[in-house]
Amino acid sequence: MIKIYGKLSSYHKKIILLVLLCFTLAANLAWLNPSPESEVYKTTSEIPFFWQYNPDSGVEILSAAYFPEVFKTYKTRMDRPGYPIISKSIGLIVGFFLSPFKELKPLEKAAAGHLVLKIFLFCSFGILAFEILANYLSKSYAFFAVFILLTHQFSISAFSTFHTLELQFITPVFLTYFFILLIKNYSHLRNILLSILIGIFMLSKPNYAFYLGFLFFGFIRGRYIETFISFISHLTPFLAYFLYLKIMGIEFYSLTTEHYGQGIWLFEKLPFVQFQDLLTLIFVSISSFLNNLINHFNILFFISIVGFIHAYRKEVHVSFLLIFILIFMTWFQEFAADRYKNYMVADLSLIVVGFSIYYLKELLTNYSKKNLVLTSSIVWLSFNLFSLVNLPWVHPKEQISRNIEVTNQRLDMVENYKNYSDKDRQNAKGGKLIIKEKN
Repeated sequence: MIKIYGKLSSYHKKIILLVLLCFTLAANLAWLNPSPESEVYKTTSEIPFFWQYNPDSGVEILSAAYFPEVFKTYKTRMDRPGYPIISKSIGLIVGFFLSPFKELKPLEKAAAGHLVLKIFLFCSFGILAFEILANYLSKSYAFFAVFILLTHQFSISAFSTFHTLELQFITPVFLTYFFILLIKNYSHLRNILLSILIGIFMLSKPNYAFYLGFLFFGFIRGRYIETFISFISHLTPFLAYFLYLKIMGIEFYSLTTEHYGQGIWLFEKLPFVQFQDLLTLIFVSISSFLNNLINHFNILFFISIVGFIHAYRKEVHVSFLLIFILIFMTWFQEFAADRYKNYMVADLSLIVVGFSIYYLKELLTNYSKKNLVLTSSIVWLSFNLFSLVNLPWVHPKEQISRNIEVTNQRLDMVENYKNYSDKDRQNAKGGKLIIKEKN
C-alpha cells in the first residue's frame, strides 16, 4: 500500500500525467458536440474551454461562490455542501495568489477551486485504484486498468462538468482503500478519522452503496463495535454542518428526499404494495440494473463475468462474499433512490474493470502483451471519445447557448437577495427572464 507521505513511484507519476491528459480532453469537449439538446453555458466567452452542458452546473458553481448565502435563493445543493465548501476555500487561495496579476470574480474563484479539487480527486482516485489492483495484478496491468477507468466516457464527461458526477465511481475506491487500511492495521482512532472522511464524501454526494456494504460485511463478521463506531463517526460532518446552518439561520432542505423522494418512497409506498406487485417491482428493478450495467460498461461487463468465474476457480485471494454484498448494495441503492440511470452502476467500476483486466492478463499469457495492451488502449480511448460525439456535428460557435440575460439575472438574485421576492424566486425556473416585483 502507498504511504500517505511516501515517494511517488513512476506509475503514480504516469497516472498524474494521464489525469492531465483527461483534463485536456475534458476541457475541449465542446468540439465533440457532446450535448446538442442542451443550452451551453459559455464559461470562457467564445473560446470553447470547459463549456458547461449540464443544467445543474450553474447552480453548482453559484453554491460554491456564494456559500452559504446562496441557499436563500437556490436550495438544491444545500444537502451536498462538500464541493461548494472545498471549492470556495481552494478558490480563495487561488484568487489570493493571482491577485497581483488579475482580480478574480467570485464565480471565477469558485470555478478554479472546483477544477483544482477535481484534478486532486482524480489523481488520488487513480493512485488508490492502482494500489488496490496491484495486489492482484502486475503493476503494468494495474496501470492499464486505471487507464481504462480514467478514459471511460463517463469519467471524461464528469471531469468536464461542474458537478459531483465523478463521486459515483471515485467514492467507492476511497472507501475500499479505507476498508483495506482498517483491515491491515485497525485502531479505534483510525476508524473514527476515516469514518469522518467518509462523512465528508457523503456530504458531497450521498453515495452509500459501498459504505453500507462494508458495514454489513463487518457486522456479519462480528465486528459490532467497530461497525457502530464507524457509523456514528461518519455522521459527525453532517451534524456539524446542520448546526452551522442553524447558527446562520438557514433551514435545512434536502432536494433528494423532499423533491425526488429518494429513499423515503420505500417507507411511504411499500407497506401498501401487494406481495405480487412487490415481486414485479423488484424484478423490473433488477432487469433495469442489468441493462444499466451493460450500457455503462459495454463489453467489459461480459469480460468481467468470465474473469470473475476464472478467479473463483483459481481461488484468487479475494472475498467473493464481500463482492456479492457490494453488488447487491449497488442495486439496492438504485432501487431505493428509484433512479435508473446508467451512471448509477458506476460504483462497480473498480470491480468490473478489475476482473476484466485480470482475465485479459490470463488470456494474453501466450501472446505479445505489450502490443495488444497498447492496441486495446487506443481502441478503448477512441471508442469512448467517439461515444461522446453527436452527429451531425455542430461547431462550438453554432451550438445553442444559454440566454445571457437570464444567467445574469440569476446571478443578481444571489448577490442581491433582498431585491427579489419569494414569488420572483419561485418563478425563476425554466430559463425564463423574470420581472422583479415593484416595491
